[in-house]
Amino acid sequence: MNMNRLPLGFSASLTVQKPEYIWEITPDTSLESGRPEIYVQSFPPGSGKWQVSNEGGGTPRWRGDGREIYFASLRGVYASSVASKGNGLVFGVPQKLFDNADQG
Repeated sequence: MNMNRLPLGFSASLTVQKPEYIWEITPDTSLESGRPEIYVQSFPPGSGKWQVSNEGGGTPRWRGDGREIYFASLRGVYASSVASKGNGLVFGVPQKLFDNADQG
């Protein structure tokens, strides 16, 4: 799996390349929640965009094989599974891996 960093404006974006697609993971502020959330979209944009986090998130990273996304939130570090389905992706419910040490 080839992973490249693509600078897009001020957002930190990471991509994963699959034979047919390139997927970009981006922290962005959700219009609904008003807080940063994790999204994945096709690169170049246009073939789909999916929200991965649901309680805020930042510093996203792909697992080396592209089958999981890791991200941090105020509550801890999470992982969400990723699977291809047709021309898109399906994400599992984020699972907490570690508590945030600052929570006390």
